[in-house]
Amino acid sequence: MLGSSFRSRIGRKFSTLFLFAAMLPLLIVSSVVYFYTEHYVFEEREHDLNQEAKLFNVMLTERARLLAQLVSDDEFVSLGAGSFSKYFNSVSYKPAVEVSQPNKYVPRLLTQADGRVFIVKPRVDEGLDHWYEVNLDYFFSGFLALSSEFSHCLITTEAKTLFCTDGLEGKEPMLESRLKNGDVARERWTLVDQQSWRIQTRPVFLGLDIHVEGWYIFTGIPLEDIYAPNAFFSYLFIVLFGLTLVLVILVSQREISRLLGPLKRLAANAEALSYQREVAEVVVDSKDEFEDLADAFNNMSRRVQRNFFILNSLSEVDRLIVERHELEDIVELAWERMRRVVRGELLMIAPIEDEQDARMLIISGELDQDTPVKASWNFEQSDPLVELLKTEESILLDRDEIERMDSGLAGLVLHSRFDTLKLRAITLNGKWMGFAAIGYSGVKPVSSDAGALLIGLADRIAVSLSDIFKGRALYHQANYDYLTSLPNRKRLRELLSDILIAAQDKNEQVALLFVDLDNFKQVNDSLGHTFGDQLLVCVSERLRQALNDADILAREGGDEFLLVLPGIRSQELLQRRLDDVLDLFKAPVAINGHHIYVSLSIGVSLFPDDAKNLDDLLMHADTALYKVKDRGKQHYLMYDSSMGVSAMERLELENALWDSIVERQLCFYYQPLMNMHNGKLGFEALIRWFHPEKGMISPDKFVHVAEETGFILEINDWMFDQIFAQVRVWLDQANFALDKVSINISPLQLLLPDFIEHLSKSLVKHRVPVEHVELELTEGVFLDNQEQAELRMNALKELGFALALDDFGTGYSSLSYLQRLPFDRLKIDKSFISHVQEGETLPELVLAIIKMAQSLGLSVTAEGVELKSQMISLQEAGCQVIQGYFLSRPLPAEECTEFATLSARFFKETGIAPVVLTGEV
Repeated sequence: MLGSSFRSRIGRKFSTLFLFAAMLPLLIVSSVVYFYTEHYVFEEREHDLNQEAKLFNVMLTERARLLAQLVSDDEFVSLGAGSFSKYFNSVSYKPAVEVSQPNKYVPRLLTQADGRVFIVKPRVDEGLDHWYEVNLDYFFSGFLALSSEFSHCLITTEAKTLFCTDGLEGKEPMLESRLKNGDVARERWTLVDQQSWRIQTRPVFLGLDIHVEGWYIFTGIPLEDIYAPNAFFSYLFIVLFGLTLVLVILVSQREISRLLGPLKRLAANAEALSYQREVAEVVVDSKDEFEDLADAFNNMSRRVQRNFFILNSLSEVDRLIVERHELEDIVELAWERMRRVVRGELLMIAPIEDEQDARMLIISGELDQDTPVKASWNFEQSDPLVELLKTEESILLDRDEIERMDSGLAGLVLHSRFDTLKLRAITLNGKWMGFAAIGYSGVKPVSSDAGALLIGLADRIAVSLSDIFKGRALYHQANYDYLTSLPNRKRLRELLSDILIAAQDKNEQVALLFVDLDNFKQVNDSLGHTFGDQLLVCVSERLRQALNDADILAREGGDEFLLVLPGIRSQELLQRRLDDVLDLFKAPVAINGHHIYVSLSIGVSLFPDDAKNLDDLLMHADTALYKVKDRGKQHYLMYDSSMGVSAMERLELENALWDSIVERQLCFYYQPLMNMHNGKLGFEALIRWFHPEKGMISPDKFVHVAEETGFILEINDWMFDQIFAQVRVWLDQANFALDKVSINISPLQLLLPDFIEHLSKSLVKHRVPVEHVELELTEGVFLDNQEQAELRMNALKELGFALALDDFGTGYSSLSYLQRLPFDRLKIDKSFISHVQEGETLPELVLAIIKMAQSLGLSVTAEGVELKSQMISLQEAGCQVIQGYFLSRPLPAEECTEFATLSARFFKETGIAPVVLTGEV
């Protein structure tokens, strides 16, 4: 019976579908017939339109030929002019005009600007053209053969209408405009006016007997006349199709309503259930699958509605987690929402307040109370109840079991009224973070709803804790330094805003200290970055000792700190505070058995004297710090406006330096070096900068800027190409014995990964023997990266390069360098030589350096030799090579050869040693 009922329902559905399927071919066939009929009628009328236009052209041809025959010489003479008044208005004679038509002796029709039409008959023997004005009333009347359905217009290309019937009358301007625009290519087109017309356009052709040019026939018929034969069919089609459609809809609607009525009620109830509205049972008495479906739906809706209330409460807790960011607010509101759905005596929620803290927030209360009791409890990890909750995610305890526990947490729980307590641990990433509990009267009730409720509540509190802890971590990460936990610049900006406003109201100054550790890089390089991080932490702890309650200490980054001192009322107070900061570091810092002496450089700017916002205060304090570094470090310096000018000049110098190579402002001068034992000449390549506006800029002003900005790396390859190209010229052309050309190498250049490769390639490119090249290094190379520098120097030595230690005695000179590193020469800094006056002996330190170099097998070059007595003393002390203004100032490359030639005269006058020239003594 059930199967029979199912089949009957399927049959009814198919019958309904069949009715709809019957509509489809009816619609298709009817549409095809309708559109085909319409198209056929339209094509027929278009054909008639074309035939009518041709007929009009034929009638015009007959009239024109009759007129042309009448104006022949014989007819006109025999009948007389008066006989032609029906056809012509007047006759005139004009001089013959040469025309371009194929047969210039054939009569032609001409149209004047005033609308008159003439037949022109050429008379070759007379040399005149006979002009006959055509009587237009005759010419355009009596076309009985034309159909009244169509309208005609005759228009010339000069946009002059000669003839127009009633239908197109008044539309002449649109037709004339079409001719005037030259748009006569299409034969058929549609004219849209108050009434749409289909127009046939064709030029007038009167045969070979008479010539006419520029006449066009416009034949038209209204579109509504074209479609008139199809109107009745359209009306009949619409009526029949509409009746059929209504019939199908009525039948189908009846079947669908009967079939789908129960489904609609089920769908309505399902929708109401989804919106958590109260749902009445669906009653279906059909004895089929719809009745079975309704019974199943009713059972499901009862179960779902039972859980809706719990889910709504939990979702409110979810919303609180998203909206609130304070743990106490979330837990308290969660307790208030959840007590409505808990069937028991007690609800307790107890999460841990902080991951790093053993403090628990307890929100608990009996369910007949409106507000819970709040408490904060410092628990112990060894508490028995805590240990039990860590091992069991969900437990059920009666009051007696809890009373027997020697637990501080159990004592807090027992203050509430209950007989049985169901507990659920709150866990986050496997770590115990508190618990939630429901208390009941009676002994150990078993409730699946209570278990699910506790699980949902515990999980949501765990999510809340996760969000809160992550938010705290992200806030700390974004606003505090990861190493020292000091505020960063972003947080400092927030804190400083209120300080500056308060200082302005109180008419007080605020000092911003830019603090930098001196020589911190050496600590990292020698003891490692881990040790350097520990040192930064120790420094931050010492700086905290200088803080008052209102002061702020922040870390800028690296080894730089920012110290804000509000409430500065006098210069004396500020200086005392600054001295206190420096005094903190008189004692060494002890780290892992190392005792490190730390010195600080401090740049200071004042609000509001120097600047009125943090960015400008920082910039000015940084400028003052830069000046402290230049003056020897381990001190503080107040910003003044002249420093800003100096900083701007430096910035301009940096910007101009980057353009100097492209604009060819850089070049090399060469200062001679003379070997006083064999007379050989060498040169030191010295870079020069000729600025187009500032003239020559001293290397003392821009070389250190080039090193600090990294520009020295940009000119690396260019420098070698310039110097080695000049060395090649001297080797090929000069007539003196070239010793070595010295090139100054900065620490940045030496430590470049491809430095040696580029140096060797340039040497090969210019075919310069390596024995003619000497590389000068300063002691700064060893301070930055001693191990790497030593590897590079040994590699250069293996390739045959001579190495010289420049400015010896002015830095952190160490005998260990000289013993371990492959130097060939020491260059004594000019500061030891230049102050020795005429008749004075060399300083003992200079003599000691020369003897030390001799004992180590190193040659010595003395810089800054300006007097003959200095040269003689150095030669007697055993110094091999001299360099200085006594010998020569730095010279352009083209003057070096001339200097070498003249140097022979110098040695003859001094009598010290001959100059060895190529090929002569």
